[in-house]
Amino acid sequence: MRANIDHELVDKSIDFMRRQKAAGKPFFLYLPFSMGHIPNLPSSEFKGKSRIGNYGDKLMEGDYHVGPILDALKQQLGVDDNTLLVFASDNRPSGEAFREYGNEATPDMGSSGPFRGELGEVTEGSIRTAAIMRWPGKVKPNTTSYAMFSIMDFLPTFAHIVGGAMPTDRPIDGVDQIDVLLGNSAMGHRESLLSFIGGDLVAVRWKQWRLYFTDIHPTGTGPQRQPGPFSASAPMAGYPKGYNIEMDPHEDLVVVGPFAWVLEPALKVVEEYLASVKRETQYFEMFANRGIYHDGWYACTTPPVPPWLLGTAKLPEINDYKWELYNIADDYSQNNDLAASNPDKLHELQALFLTEAARYEVCRWTTRSCPAL
Repeated sequence: MRANIDHELVDKSIDFMRRQKAAGKPFFLYLPFSMGHIPNLPSSEFKGKSRIGNYGDKLMEGDYHVGPILDALKQQLGVDDNTLLVFASDNRPSGEAFREYGNEATPDMGSSGPFRGELGEVTEGSIRTAAIMRWPGKVKPNTTSYAMFSIMDFLPTFAHIVGGAMPTDRPIDGVDQIDVLLGNSAMGHRESLLSFIGGDLVAVRWKQWRLYFTDIHPTGTGPQRQPGPFSASAPMAGYPKGYNIEMDPHEDLVVVGPFAWVLEPALKVVEEYLASVKRETQYFEMFANRGIYHDGWYACTTPPVPPWLLGTAKLPEINDYKWELYNIADDYSQNNDLAASNPDKLHELQALFLTEAARYEVCRWTTRSCPAL
């Protein structure tokens, strides 16, 4: 199924666009290809085509699948001139952590180029991706932009394009970047970007500077070197590490000492974010790691065994997990676990977690039945 799913996704996408056009309705289509993400399993039409293994075969297949989408917009629907097409990714390559998923002695991995890191980290090499945008008559062909543009910016940018209004009853993390698309601004309207692992704020980028509140580095050496999601992490000892990623894209030289002035504007971004969510509730769940933020407090947990490794064994209940508790308002680096000393607050957040999970119809890992997922 995995090897052929992109064919099915393209066919269903084109059918959706046809039905919208026939009904005289505009459309928003989100089409997530499987290519590039481990395990890369090419379909029979592309197996062996690249001569560099599954990864190369799947990239060729992904490139091919863009063609029918463009052909449908141009030739079948005639809406090419009135359609903004975005080709983007949410992360850079999975890299060394999953290299053994390849075949014929080829690694199942891409390259982060001059940048450090890969999927599972928060370095430039993990989250800095390319994006291609096509909008005939609006976006000038053969142009590039160095503007900082987050995937969160698509929502307010698209809302601007269609004349929509953004909600005013909650913080919005994205910014309107229409001026970047139209070539009216070289650097856009985003100066900063916060980076999280789960619900943990671990880094901030301000202009060309990147600061880390958590030290993240690969484990092991040689053939056992494991970066990305298998990296080790530890809170910094009071001061963040800082890099100038324009001068040093691989982030080899810590320069926060001679450029300590960068701390003030960068940390101001963090303070503004914390103030914006102080009275908000935020629920997290990813790969069975869970967290809940509420009113300056954050509770989080990781399962004793990942659910996908349990086989037929009984899944543990959520209260059997080891929970941690942090007062983010005073300890945003999460150095001081207060779970043991403040059990009432922990129980309050655990109950809120279950309420939020039910509210958003999230599939709980404590059940084999996942209709909502």
